[in-house]
Amino acid sequence: MVAEGQQIQYIPLQLTFPVRSASIVDPYIAICTQNGRLLMYELTNHPHIHLKEIDISKRLRHETSPITSISIYRDMSGIIRFCSAANISQQQQSTGTNLQVPEQEDFGDIDDLLLYGDSKKSKKETVSKRRIVGMKLTEQNTHFDTDVIDPNTIVPSHWIAIARENGNMYIYSVPELHLVYMVKKINHLPDVATDQPYVEDEPAVGEGIDASGTMTDTFAAKPEEVIMELLLVGMGINQGRPVLFLLIDDTVSMYEMFPYNNGIQGHLAIRFKRLPYTTVTRSCRFQGLDGRAAVESVRDAIRHKTVLHFFERIGNVVRF
Repeated sequence: MVAEGQQIQYIPLQLTFPVRSASIVDPYIAICTQNGRLLMYELTNHPHIHLKEIDISKRLRHETSPITSISIYRDMSGIIRFCSAANISQQQQSTGTNLQVPEQEDFGDIDDLLLYGDSKKSKKETVSKRRIVGMKLTEQNTHFDTDVIDPNTIVPSHWIAIARENGNMYIYSVPELHLVYMVKKINHLPDVATDQPYVEDEPAVGEGIDASGTMTDTFAAKPEEVIMELLLVGMGINQGRPVLFLLIDDTVSMYEMFPYNNGIQGHLAIRFKRLPYTTVTRSCRFQGLDGRAAVESVRDAIRHKTVLHFFERIGNVVRF
């Protein structure tokens, strides 16, 4: 660790395998080695400024499957909350098919109510109140109706998303490392990724066939199905739109986080929906000399070139 050109701390990692990737979000650092080992550190100033290692021994689930990608996430959206049993019935009623039309509202078209849940009149009033970008303020204390959450009211929280070779994604709280979310086989790219924590722990490598003769998830995954990179970041105004990026082989897929009470105590009340955006990052030819398509990103590569890079505060600057 270096500050103002001076070395403050030196930490010998003493690793047999080289470091494959790292994720840094103040004040946490996560390091992933090529063989799937995870190291975590926290920056603290007691009794002096130094990096303190976080103990993660036997605290992660499905440790027999190597870790392929990590991403520390600092939530500023206010979307991440824990499930509440009291709100499940209310959520089910809101998503039900029975919809009552208020008599006091004057709806010009019933389709507007079914599609948007609001009347034309109220929508016109909302549109008229929207602020036009570039308008000069006439009053200093002018109030505007907006859906943007004030960042000063959000208490930041830290989480780490981990992808394993078995195709699962896990989200842990930081620094406690409590499992708060788990998506099974997200490498199959479902339209909606939901929390599935009730998956039995996988046996050790070599025990891939159970008593009934069926194959389990412990067999080595196909190289083209391994999640090589995972990135969870907050996008949009005030980082209020959490988006998950996945790199599998030569394809980058995107998921957006949205609130949903899954009814699982101690787990996050969120889900991920797949966005209709896909990017191909292939740099080599699709077909090799042997007639087979080579896998673009593999875990056993000598040095993996990172594809996903996030840049903050890039966009149009509006002056008032």
